[in-house]
Amino acid sequence: MDLFLLLFLICPVIVLILSAAGFFLFPKWYVMPLVTFAVFTVLMFVFFNQSFIIWVVMYTCLSAVITFLFTFIRKRKLTA
Repeated sequence: MDLFLLLFLICPVIVLILSAAGFFLFPKWYVMPLVTFAVFTVLMFVFFNQSFIIWVVMYTCLSAVITFLFTFIRKRKLTA
């Protein structure tokens, strides 16, 4: 598998889907970014090298943005 395709397409899509699904399972905003950080850190040590830490941080930030977005949408829907 091409590393470029994995880093820029497959992993972000997986993070988006799992962060959205995880938000509904665990409605706390910090759970899915922590899970994302833990999973990708393990993947970094198992499959990649130390330079993958940049992508671990990026995917964690993406997960945090998604959970904040869903939190905002949920609060806005409850007040409307």
